[in-house]
Amino acid sequence: MELKKIFAFKDWLSYRQKVGLLVIAGVVCGLGGLFMYLLRAHTYFIGDNPSACVNCHIMTPYYATWSHSSHGRIDHQKNGATCNDCHVPHQNLAVYYGFKAVDGLKHTAYFVGHMEHQAIKAETLTGQVVMDNCIRCHEQLNTEFVKTGRMGYMAQQAQGGKVCWDYAFASHGASFHAPQEVQRLFSDGLVQAQEARLMLSKVLAKHGFIGDVPMPDISTKAKAQEYIGLDIKTLNENKQRFLQEIEPKWIEEAKKNEKLIEL
Repeated sequence: MELKKIFAFKDWLSYRQKVGLLVIAGVVCGLGGLFMYLLRAHTYFIGDNPSACVNCHIMTPYYATWSHSSHGRIDHQKNGATCNDCHVPHQNLAVYYGFKAVDGLKHTAYFVGHMEHQAIKAETLTGQVVMDNCIRCHEQLNTEFVKTGRMGYMAQQAQGGKVCWDYAFASHGASFHAPQEVQRLFSDGLVQAQEARLMLSKVLAKHGFIGDVPMPDISTKAKAQEYIGLDIKTLNENKQRFLQEIEPKWIEEAKKNEKLIEL
């Protein structure tokens, strides 16, 4: 009975009106389908190929730098990391595809509406997802070997700390795929260095020192290491111990898990 009431409106329309509405609906659905096909939307939702992101031309430099990074070494055993490995949450399938759909539609709206920023930067939610995935993929490293524990993205932001990709940049150079992020880190480093100089000058002035601060001789790498008290001999011994004792265990474990990248 309820269904008859719902569809009762069709009795108010003439035959021509019904045909006209069907034609309009067909045109709208057809154009919508064509629009989604031209955007290759299906590659976002059901695929895992990073090249799908290059459908938007603004992503070309990010894809190019990713493809030459350590994360871009994708092989038949799925070593390396795809876009979805880092930028989509992996708690369960519902969260995975829900986030992927919403984020993909949002990016499409930005691109079609020309609303993207000149320098693309991850939003807060995206940053949190990426940070969680850094910790998820490198869990063994930051809980067993380095034992740094876990600090999430929001905790880092609240305390003014550094996130995972800050350290990835420091240790590996621009090995990830965000040129603008590299520039941000450079500029942040310069700002922090300048602030440190100002704070130091205040401390020295408080103690009555207003002259030039004598700088140590760090003209060579060896002199700089000696000045900061770096025990190179011990570090080299530890490195050799790592190469001889720990690295072979990692390689064997990687072979067992089929995660070894052959170069």
